[in-house]
Amino acid sequence: MGTWRRRRESGRHERRQGVRLRGAGAGPKYGLVFVDRLLVTLVHPRTGLTYEALG
Repeated sequence: MGTWRRRRESGRHERRQGVRLRGAGAGPKYGLVFVDRLLVTLVHPRTGLTYEALG
């Protein structure tokens, strides 16, 4: 871990006043909602763009 990351995490630790309650990356995993998936489904045949390119 680099110096910058250690300093940044140290500042976060001070603001939280303790250790993290959840592990790093434990938050919600956002995906495409229905309307976004519908839009991608309609746009894909015309443009050839993938879900990753639009999402």
